[in-house]
Amino acid sequence: MTSSRVAGVVGSAHRSGLRELAWILGICLLTVLCANARVVTPLTPVPMTLHLVPVLLAGLILRPVSAAAAMVLYLGLGTVGQSQNLPIFSPGSLGLFGITAGYLVGFVFAAYLTAVIAREAKGVGRRFVAVTVGALCVLIFGTLWMAMVLEVSVQNALDLAFKPFVFKAAVEAAIAVAACEAFGFLASMIDGRSTAGDKRVSD
Repeated sequence: MTSSRVAGVVGSAHRSGLRELAWILGICLLTVLCANARVVTPLTPVPMTLHLVPVLLAGLILRPVSAAAAMVLYLGLGTVGQSQNLPIFSPGSLGLFGITAGYLVGFVFAAYLTAVIAREAKGVGRRFVAVTVGALCVLIFGTLWMAMVLEVSVQNALDLAFKPFVFKAAVEAAIAVAACEAFGFLASMIDGRSTAGDKRVSD
């Protein structure tokens, strides 16, 4: 391999790494925004937020480690931000020290599992399988944590932490898949124009 080809490979890897980092930061920021879109209901002590959209989207568009890293970054920023009263976690949330900590920890595993399954995706159907697994992961973590913290039975925890969120999770999963498809469509258009431009230059 010539030095110019080596430089090309290194440059491509560098650009790819920067693009991956930009996506991680972008997903983290989106998670912060979605955390602050919340609705309190009498059905559960846990507020309804849009957290799942960026969590599942991370799994659909990033590699497993990068998807998990985006959520770890969110948890880290949120934990540090609590001491500075920064609105990173959902308003009123105690973060990793409250009853919703199970959901937050579940974000990391959900993003990773979604990415693992989505990497083998051959269509929209497989992506829906990936986000379904991811959503269930978050709900299960949240339910088990609440059962331990509140010292209630698993059945009671399901009534408080799982069942009220099933429909919302399904909607958020659909939004994540739709967003992924939209990103893919835009990327193909940009790549197509770039290829066409290169061809015109070469001609």
